[in-house]
Amino acid sequence: MNICNKTKTELSIILRKNEILIDKLFTKSMMLRVLLDFCNHDEKKYISKYLELCELAKNERQNICRELGIRDNLSKIEITTYIINGVPLPTINKSISDKDINIEDIDLFYCVGTKSQNEILNKKREKIIQLIINKKIPDKFYMENIRWNTLREQVFEYVYTIAREHKIDNVVSCYCNHMGGRKNVYDFMVNINECIDIKVEFKYNVISVDKCPQFVSPSKPSPFLTNHYEEYFYDNYLLPSLTDEGILIPDRDEYLKTINNNKPACVEHLKTYCKKNPHLGIKLGEQFKKSVELFILNTELLIDVLSDYLIDKQKDKHYMLYKDGQFYYEHIKSSSFKIMSYTKGKNYYLVKTVGGFNLKILLRWKNGNGIAFPAFQISLHK
Repeated sequence: MNICNKTKTELSIILRKNEILIDKLFTKSMMLRVLLDFCNHDEKKYISKYLELCELAKNERQNICRELGIRDNLSKIEITTYIINGVPLPTINKSISDKDINIEDIDLFYCVGTKSQNEILNKKREKIIQLIINKKIPDKFYMENIRWNTLREQVFEYVYTIAREHKIDNVVSCYCNHMGGRKNVYDFMVNINECIDIKVEFKYNVISVDKCPQFVSPSKPSPFLTNHYEEYFYDNYLLPSLTDEGILIPDRDEYLKTINNNKPACVEHLKTYCKKNPHLGIKLGEQFKKSVELFILNTELLIDVLSDYLIDKQKDKHYMLYKDGQFYYEHIKSSSFKIMSYTKGKNYYLVKTVGGFNLKILLRWKNGNGIAFPAFQISLHK
């Protein structure tokens, strides 16, 4: 079947009708060639071979993706959606290794990066803290730059502080595991004297948790609400907007399943389109503001569900705060986050807790308003 001249909509229909056939035709070598061609943006090659793309055994697909530096948890539907829409496959977030740390990286604790740099800079800062605790920083760093010595002293003073909080007066040994990532709600697990593990979350450029732009961010807001925001936005705003523009409309089930992450395949073509046609990005931004205001007006918080979530995520967590060359310690009892009451704003809920805290729960889009990753951003105010 020649599909080179098919439209994206026609390709999508072909895919749905031929899923079983595609599954049977697929081979590892074909997957490798298609992905390589796709990574090289050679459209003719991967489109002409497209119908031969189908699902490998999961472990084989993951190995190929890792070899190519592509995210290895992509489903068949996600891979095919990327290819149909002519969007590069998302790459793996490269982890920071010991060898990536240089003596000049001490400067990372004396500067504030741009928003786009925050993730990689924080990964490096966290890696440095881990290496200091585990005594893996090269001696020459301490010998050649006094600021490395200062940082080491401050890091271990923090370790002694959390040890004392757990009634340990004598720290014989300590070891740090880096636990960062969306699946974990803390950055480090610090083991002291091989007898206790302590959860630690690192926050840069703040002296207290209430100064953080957010201290927790549930990636799916709808489980905490009486209505489903993602469904509401898709049906009432996204669908009409894309219909008016004549743009390929994401499959509703796939949209609802995948929209709550940074790079959902089903809307990558919208990002590309918005870059070339800014009016759609402006329109979706306006739709987002209108949708949130009307949605919150007609939707209540499930305060017991949200309370349980906050208490669970903050349980036994200790904060490692850093600003202007100084570390600060803070611990908040998880029971303090039980919600008593709340009021509403245009795009947020303002919550009062039994611990006397005010929580601002902002409903926002993390990766382009109206395009990707609706989520709660929760900040704490004492």
